[in-house]
Amino acid sequence: MQSDIVHIISNAEQILTNLLWPDGPTCPNCKSHQHYKTKDGRYLCKDCHRLYSIKTGTIFQNSKIPLSKWMIALYLTLVNNGISSYKLARHIQTSQPTAYYILLKLRFLFTQSDTILTNQIAVDEEYVGGSWAKMPLSKRQFLIKQYKLPQRPKTTKEKIAIANTVNARYKQPVLGMNDGSKLILRAIPNPVYREDVVTVFNKHSQLFGTSVSDCSKLYKDWSEDTGYTMTYNNHSKGQFVSEDGSSSNRIEGSFSQFKRNFLYNHCFTSKRLIQLYLDEFCFRWNNRHLSIADQMKQALLHCHQVITRSVLVNYNSLDEFPIRTAEWFDPYEYFKELGYLIDKIEVGGVVYRREEFGSPRY
Repeated sequence: MQSDIVHIISNAEQILTNLLWPDGPTCPNCKSHQHYKTKDGRYLCKDCHRLYSIKTGTIFQNSKIPLSKWMIALYLTLVNNGISSYKLARHIQTSQPTAYYILLKLRFLFTQSDTILTNQIAVDEEYVGGSWAKMPLSKRQFLIKQYKLPQRPKTTKEKIAIANTVNARYKQPVLGMNDGSKLILRAIPNPVYREDVVTVFNKHSQLFGTSVSDCSKLYKDWSEDTGYTMTYNNHSKGQFVSEDGSSSNRIEGSFSQFKRNFLYNHCFTSKRLIQLYLDEFCFRWNNRHLSIADQMKQALLHCHQVITRSVLVNYNSLDEFPIRTAEWFDPYEYFKELGYLIDKIEVGGVVYRREEFGSPRY
């Protein structure tokens, strides 16, 4: 591992140049290969007379952070199954906010939007978020008073009532699809609508095939909307494998892996950014048979996007879904996540200011 890091540090710019410019330096504006090289290492296009470098038009644009540190961060993210910003800051010798900013931008490289599942698809939904036991006392008291929940649940009925309330109010629903070779995890709006589930499934599947899931009402009459024949496992009756051997265990196992992996490296993320963490996990899972070097090359193929401050501030995992209910906005959660980037935000005609909802996160 140490020798690999040393190699990345000494050859970071050359590695990125060979990957993005296989035919030599190319002007991002006019695609010309004719250029002059300046003293500071940049290039001046002979045709459009614009200055550019290997960082221009990528997530590294306008970054004062050395390219070697970006490569080390990408390497550590892949080789360690994720890494926290505190641990990365110690490795690359930067501040923790800088390390957090690097990781946030790197997660845009792991997009799975063009992944298509081909084999039998195991599909299921899961709620991601904090448990009742770990919820702050103020939130628990609020739910107990509003929904008349028991203070100390004892019976199964009381525990189910609490679980349903927590899921419907605070947790983030995630739709998972796994065909054995590829994995898709997609955050969907809460409450969960069948239309959203069908839209996500059709985006990542072929015109027809077979799928397997539990007996949820979300998957009733599945073939009419998706073209896929659905095999059901009735978990309430203890059926976890159908007569033909079909099972949804692989997608349930993927949810379990994601939760353990996330809790090991991170302590908090907002619902607004949860899709970036889901994509990071899916990228590692889908490319698990590749070497770390090949995984890095695969990720860097998506670096042709400029991630500015406004992009980070306005990013929302659920933007592509229609808004059917009034959006719940928590200013405390928002400024905890991005308090060091923005001073105020307007939502629904109301202006929320950072100083009114706590100090910056860092």
